[in-house]
Amino acid sequence: MPLPLDLHGIPELRVMRQLAEALVYEGLVDCAVSQGGGKSRFEWRCDGGAIRCEGSIGAFGRVRVVAETIERGCDDQWRPATLGDLLASIDTCRERRAQLTSELDRTLDFSAWNERNLRPRPRRDLPFAQLDSAIDEGHPYHPCFKARTGFDYADHAAYG
Repeated sequence: MPLPLDLHGIPELRVMRQLAEALVYEGLVDCAVSQGGGKSRFEWRCDGGAIRCEGSIGAFGRVRVVAETIERGCDDQWRPATLGDLLASIDTCRERRAQLTSELDRTLDFSAWNERNLRPRPRRDLPFAQLDSAIDEGHPYHPCFKARTGFDYADHAAYG
């Protein structure tokens, strides 16, 4: 079951949204923030161009991004950003970027597995302990919400 801000069946957008939110909130990119029309606009430099997106800043400064607004621009030409574009905007060594890429890819793989293999279950009336076990959406903030380094598909099926 997707989170309320996410489009059902498109885990790539969720991963990109959560990665963009984390990059801005954690100060991992030098982001300019502007306000207008009830929205926050976020923009930062990336590999000879820029990344921009829209969203809001909530309680405790938590950044919320609208996934469909994440764009990559160069020479005044804008297009939808890719996960690779966001990863390129992080100032880190090749090894750390490769590890993060691997964890994000794993998250996408396990999310796709969930889409193929799990049916949404009614949870509204479950007691807390059962509800806690029934939640399979992953962490609503961390972009590697399904990575579980070392898990294979059998582990994921058993422990989700």
